[in-house]
Amino acid sequence: MDAPRIPIEDVIAAAWRDALGLDAVPADSDFFDSGGHSVSAIRLLDRVGGTCGVAVPLRVFLQDPTPAGLASAVKLAAAAARQGAAAAS
Repeated sequence: MDAPRIPIEDVIAAAWRDALGLDAVPADSDFFDSGGHSVSAIRLLDRVGGTCGVAVPLRVFLQDPTPAGLASAVKLAAAAARQGAAAAS
């Protein structure tokens, strides 16, 4: 039996709270306005990527450094990976 899937938004919110030491993370919260910096952003992306199985480049995250923006980037990266896997088979 497969383990239950955790919604991407929940994974991002947990990583975001841990990275910035926050209790709550609004979907439109800017990472850098909330106290983040480049090193903590890289750690956040590493954690989210490891949990979700896709990599989001820092340059993509910088375009919309919000939980909602990161969730969209993860979903797009996952869709691209699935499409690439389907094309390869």
